[in-house]
Amino acid sequence: MKYFLFLFFIATTIIFCFGSSYPELMMLHHSATILTAAFLIYIIVRNNLSNLSFLFIIIFILLHVIGAKWTYLDVPYDNWWKWLSGHTLSSVFGWERNQYDRLVHFGFGLLIWYPAYEILQRWFGYKPRHARYVAWKFIAMTSVVYELFEWLLTLVAPADQADNYNGQQGDMWDAQKDMALAILGAAVAWISYYLRHLFDRLKKN
Repeated sequence: MKYFLFLFFIATTIIFCFGSSYPELMMLHHSATILTAAFLIYIIVRNNLSNLSFLFIIIFILLHVIGAKWTYLDVPYDNWWKWLSGHTLSSVFGWERNQYDRLVHFGFGLLIWYPAYEILQRWFGYKPRHARYVAWKFIAMTSVVYELFEWLLTLVAPADQADNYNGQQGDMWDAQKDMALAILGAAVAWISYYLRHLFDRLKKN
């Protein structure tokens, strides 16, 4: 299964690189994609992570690949939803900004919490209770580090490129909201994991 998922991820990434809206930002965006690909190869070779965790990582990085094609400012989900339903999501929910970056930050917490939990257990020998908490802290910490990276980017990159990459869209609280959504996503994953195992125990009894 891991081989199939990895090949699907590589093929999708290559396809989405064609016709990029901002080709000058592609290498910056896909630096994360390349690092993830290397990490996934390591997992395949060592076979030291579950298929579920591997799938979650693939789903998350594909969300990023979609954002990299159009930039997080301009992912045309409104056009897609209008084609399906005749209405835009922005008109339905009253949004005034592109919310795709918010989705990806929430998805980071939701999808990466479980792989982080599993890595802490399998690779570093954490007890399950500690691993669950540290995985949640890992999501919070990496979200802070990423927002600091975006801030540094505004200092060294041309203003238009930094804006297109960061997707702040004029919101002075953008960084705080992004971090909060990642932390919330991780909390949802943690609670879902707990409820699933609670339900399994009740079924056995």
